[in-house]
Amino acid sequence: MPIVYSWFVCVVPSNPCSPSSYIKITGLPICEGVEKVCAIYAQVDPNNTNRPLIPNSLCSEIAMALSNEMNTDNVKLRE
Repeated sequence: MPIVYSWFVCVVPSNPCSPSSYIKITGLPICEGVEKVCAIYAQVDPNNTNRPLIPNSLCSEIAMALSNEMNTDNVKLRE
């Protein structure tokens, strides 16, 4: 089975490292609002194609983006 990546929009910003906090989208995310996680680019969970797989490395990247208040390659904050 091929590894597939997609953008996922955060719907529960209080828990940004939980896969259940995201829903898969098509296209690029539109990020408006206050500096919280808007979207992540992550591997699609093969057991639930609407959810991302969030390894520790991506969770750390999310924390770094929030701490620095800057987007990263895989994390987009609301602007």
